Amino acid sequence: MQINHTWTVQTIYTRNIEGDAADVVTAVEYLITTASGDLTVITAGTQFVGLPGDAFKAYTELTEAEVVAWVWAAMGEQRRWELETRAAQRLLDQVQAAAVKFVPWLPEPTGG
Repeated sequence: MQINHTWTVQTIYTRNIEGDAADVVTAVEYLITTASGDLTVITAGTQFVGLPGDAFKAYTELTEAEVVAWVWAAMGEQRRWELETRAAQRLLDQVQAAAVKFVPWLPEPTGG
């Protein structure tokens, strides 16, 4: 079962800092779309990315790939792995739930 994780940026939060740095990215709202076949799980989150230091890039020149890379760098490999692993588990839970079939001649069990 092939599982793919696609990270997208939904919202970018900025602030102005003294000097020439306007619209400095400070936080990012992201979505992780985890998919396999027809099944999809979406995970949303917000990550503070900190101030850019000497590596400032104008807001209008940013790409989504760069911003996602900042999110990954700010959260660290462990946190990224945890988020993607949880999403994959939720996807697998959907697969397993879809595979459970009760015999048609008995009433389905109820919770309780």
